[in-house]
Amino acid sequence: MSSREHTERRSPGARSLLVFVLTLCLASAAVVPAYATTLEDISIEELAAASDLVVVGRIEHVACEPRGPAGQPGIHSRAVIRVSETWRGQSQTRLEVWVQGGRIGTHRRVVPNQAVFRQGEVVVLFAFEAGGGLWPTGMSRGLWAGSIEGAGPMSDLTVSPGGAMQVGLPLSELRSRVVETP
Repeated sequence: MSSREHTERRSPGARSLLVFVLTLCLASAAVVPAYATTLEDISIEELAAASDLVVVGRIEHVACEPRGPAGQPGIHSRAVIRVSETWRGQSQTRLEVWVQGGRIGTHRRVVPNQAVFRQGEVVVLFAFEAGGGLWPTGMSRGLWAGSIEGAGPMSDLTVSPGGAMQVGLPLSELRSRVVETP
């Protein structure tokens, strides 16, 4: 066998390898750089002032949707909250709150520092209206969560902001700081 015949026989494999390497190079060049999302420290008073609504309630239901409240594309999570107290804004017995992210089947959308809803959890929600729905103010900072152990009254509940490494506050202290905010 001549060297030319040997080269021609390996050509298809060499071409496949070349196509693979070029494709890999193009794909890696097309990767969009990731940017970190950071949250600035914000006081409870600033959080309350930036919110259209502040409520205490229990998360009754959580569902992932393929669109946001006004048809925004991408996976969104929707939580239904049964409201027990309204500290700011118009009083209502139930409300829906939205965040970007969630899982539908094998598709998952992750948004760093986003609030996470857990069915059954008692929460204080700081929310603003935009894009056809309610959204947590300051992402994870706008969802304070706690749980009631035993049969104690809700006033004994201690809540902590999502995404923060802070010690929680008694519900009564958080209420007084929110209600007194202009």
